[in-house]
Amino acid sequence: LQMRALQRDNFCLALPASHPLADAVVPIAPQQLAGAAFVMAEQTSGMHEVARRGGFSIRQQHPSGGLVDVLAQVAFNVGIAVIPASLSRVISLPGVVYRSIQPPEIPSGIVMLFRQWERTPAIVNFISFAESMQFDDALIDPQGHPIKP
Repeated sequence: LQMRALQRDNFCLALPASHPLADAVVPIAPQQLAGAAFVMAEQTSGMHEVARRGGFSIRQQHPSGGLVDVLAQVAFNVGIAVIPASLSRVISLPGVVYRSIQPPEIPSGIVMLFRQWERTPAIVNFISFAESMQFDDALIDPQGHPIKP
């Protein structure tokens, strides 16, 4: 299998506007989130990494559907969410503020995974199209090592 990174991103926090950390002007340290209720986004890796870095276990998890549901629950003060930062630049909802997480950044991204020797014409065409785009990242194997074309 081969992977192609399509977008690199990092995670940020979505907080209710009434949350005590909503007015923070510096990135929020994961330790400050101990005891908080979390709304689970589709990508849970960021939430779990925040908890790991903060040295706590997430006790209150509120499952959700898609991103709009996650942000609606945040707006209604159900909890906080860890979401890809790119979404914070394109979605604005009343009652939700976005804040950075204290570095180092927690990476997120979108990758395309495909068989190295794919023969299905439609898939081969799609791979060719994706590779013709001006992505900055090289092909990588499932372990994250570069593959020379």
